[in-house]
Amino acid sequence: MCHVTRLRTSGFILLGLLCTTSTVTADKNQDFQKAYKAYQQHINANDTPKAIKAAEQAYLFGSKVYGRNSINTANLAINYAMLLNDTRKSKQARKVLKGKLRILEKEYGKHSAELVPMLMELGRSHFDPARPRDGLKYFNRVTSILENHEDTLHRGRKNFDIVSFLLKNRANAHTRQFVEAAYEAYSDSLTPNDIRLGLAAYHMALWSTSDGRFTEAVAYLDSALPSFQTIGGGDVSSLERTARIMSIQILERTGQSNLATPHLLALGRGHEWITPVRPLYMPAPEPGSIFGGDVELVFSIDDQGYVKQANVSGSTRPELNETALSIINGARFVPRFVDGKAVVTEGVSYTISIADVQQYAGDSQSQIIVNDPRPPHRDFPTPSVHDAQRDEILYPGLDADKERESTGDVYF
Repeated sequence: MCHVTRLRTSGFILLGLLCTTSTVTADKNQDFQKAYKAYQQHINANDTPKAIKAAEQAYLFGSKVYGRNSINTANLAINYAMLLNDTRKSKQARKVLKGKLRILEKEYGKHSAELVPMLMELGRSHFDPARPRDGLKYFNRVTSILENHEDTLHRGRKNFDIVSFLLKNRANAHTRQFVEAAYEAYSDSLTPNDIRLGLAAYHMALWSTSDGRFTEAVAYLDSALPSFQTIGGGDVSSLERTARIMSIQILERTGQSNLATPHLLALGRGHEWITPVRPLYMPAPEPGSIFGGDVELVFSIDDQGYVKQANVSGSTRPELNETALSIINGARFVPRFVDGKAVVTEGVSYTISIADVQQYAGDSQSQIIVNDPRPPHRDFPTPSVHDAQRDEILYPGLDADKERESTGDVYF
């Protein structure tokens, strides 16, 4: 009788095949063992092309050794399909996995955690952003099966793996339940400075913001900061910067400028003052008749990032001057730091370009787009006032590739 034990190495499921039978021919068994050993070696060496070839051979030889309806064969199919999915060969992965779920269900039952690796690969191979239902049904089963799993860290990891996959496939709208499940599980098993909990909290903040629950969104962002600060090594990491910018924009838009100030100061301490400066928040002016034009402004930025003594220094449309002054007077900037202390900066120049926009569908009033005519600064997202009724808060993107520690998770 042959049975399987599972090990997890380098993100892949490895099978330890323990055989105590002499019913298979020596040649077939030798071919399988050779292929499977090569698969393990290539996995450990992170050589995906060779690992795929070895996984295919191990699957084909294993099918002959153990039979197509064997649990061993089903698990070998998972290994092979995982690599196929990783290399975007989902059609081939679906073919390999066809019928294998029933083998595991018959052995373990339909609600066993032993099904999770198979369901994950079925979800990945069947998912199509244009027709997400087929893939999501497998992911939903993963969440349901693991809902009461005693290993909360495993539950959190699997749900966040699904979140990461959906984000990569531009299926953000389907992440909510998996984000919530991951956050709940990680909250029960991780310390506040763990990056995995921080990322789950960040995505909870995105969903809270989309629901208009801004107080909750800020609380989630605050809870994410300890882990984002940890990975910065004393500097402001891109993740910390993103969370603080989002907090600033939420707090400013909800009339809590005083609570935004600590975030601006934290960014200023870790940010080299570079001109031209860019605001992290600008308010939308009152609706009205808007005509295209540029307004050049000169002002001071105080030690808390507020605009003071703003004046117009040039304008292509003088009738826009008051609108431009209203916008800049409500803006917030990162204050300049000298010898570790925030200082007032005078003579700051900034140009606001106010352009015509078409009336947004379903909106009774025209919206105003406030653009900076200069190229985006490399450190901060370009601030803009856009589609204010639909996107109440701007969503800065994550630049997280450099923040991927050895957690095994992928994030954005």
